[in-house]
Amino acid sequence: MLKYYFDKETYDKYTKYFLEKFSEKGIIHKYMKNEIIKKEPGCIYIVIKGRVIQELISKNGKKITLFMLNPGTIFGEMEYFDKSEACSVSTVMFKDTVISIVPHNIIRNELKDNPELYDYLIYTMIRKYRILMLKYADDNFNDFNGKLASTLIRFAVMESGDLYNGAVINNIQNLTVFSRYLSCSRSTVSIAINKLKEEGVIKLNKNQIIIKDKEKLEGYVNYIW
Repeated sequence: MLKYYFDKETYDKYTKYFLEKFSEKGIIHKYMKNEIIKKEPGCIYIVIKGRVIQELISKNGKKITLFMLNPGTIFGEMEYFDKSEACSVSTVMFKDTVISIVPHNIIRNELKDNPELYDYLIYTMIRKYRILMLKYADDNFNDFNGKLASTLIRFAVMESGDLYNGAVINNIQNLTVFSRYLSCSRSTVSIAINKLKEEGVIKLNKNQIIIKDKEKLEGYVNYIW
């Protein structure tokens, strides 16, 4: 099911379009690490280089990471259709980042000339909905070890196209950000990842996590299908 939800061929097709064609219609901006983007409703933002974190911040400063966006991914598409700021989501640069900002009038003209763009934008919103749905399911149906395993499985499918022994995850490059993604402390994530490593379920290689025993990893998860 995850392989269908996050089909890599489709994802690569859309990110290639955003990077190679749609980004050329925008204005290029460079942002420094930890800089926060003040989004303009009606614009769509394309990550060209670097990495972007989208997070919710509570009144008392608690942070929850929603999405980790790599080159070829976009944000602002929901606000384009909603005509306003959909919710108070902060968009923070995880590292020095280059972004193409496509204004409303350019998007409108492109949609007229290339109606297939609707499919691309709808796809990105569906993909984000599925990510949030599975995160919510993990929070309610799994203990922490199950939630961690489910997230690693999902990341492996999204990055490598499927879950298999040897699948590589590059999306976890900072335990602090990853702990906010899992809504727990950094130490909790570190202990759980080291436990999986000791059990031979995963292998750590610098900033990569490599799946070594997919059956055992799946055994931690209370699936919803």
